[in-house]
Amino acid sequence: MTHLQFLEHYLSQRSPLISLVELVPEDRLEWSPGDSFMKMNHLLWHLGSTVEKDLRAGILNDYTIYDRDSVANPSETVATLRKGFDEVEDLFQDLPDGIWPNRETNPPWMSEPMEFWSYCQLSADHLKNHKMQLFSYLKLLGYSVHTETLYDGSLEGVLAP
Repeated sequence: MTHLQFLEHYLSQRSPLISLVELVPEDRLEWSPGDSFMKMNHLLWHLGSTVEKDLRAGILNDYTIYDRDSVANPSETVATLRKGFDEVEDLFQDLPDGIWPNRETNPPWMSEPMEFWSYCQLSADHLKNHKMQLFSYLKLLGYSVHTETLYDGSLEGVLAP
């Protein structure tokens, strides 16, 4: 897989993720399914932060750009996602030769350095895991989200509780 093929795959998450975030009700931002789960507003921040910062940090090999324990509402998250996906697209279009197949990066949450392309795949998987978490939260709140919502962003037939 080339870096541009990866980019196409990564950007395919944009529409479904934004559709799911736009469904989040403002009055449920403090909600979580249990004490050991992220609250909805922290999950929203985490999704936006993942898109906005993960791949940029890997490209720049600079992991000091993170803040922790923040929260966001749906409109803030949608704006961050749009900005983040656009920035990822620009960064990957201009990726210097040799970074994708050859460079190592050293995220502080990993026990050892890893190849950059592997880090990018890990970041994409991380995003998908939390997208699924949001999907599950919406299901638990009574939204009739479905497979098409999860994978292509379709809101056809989706009803609020």
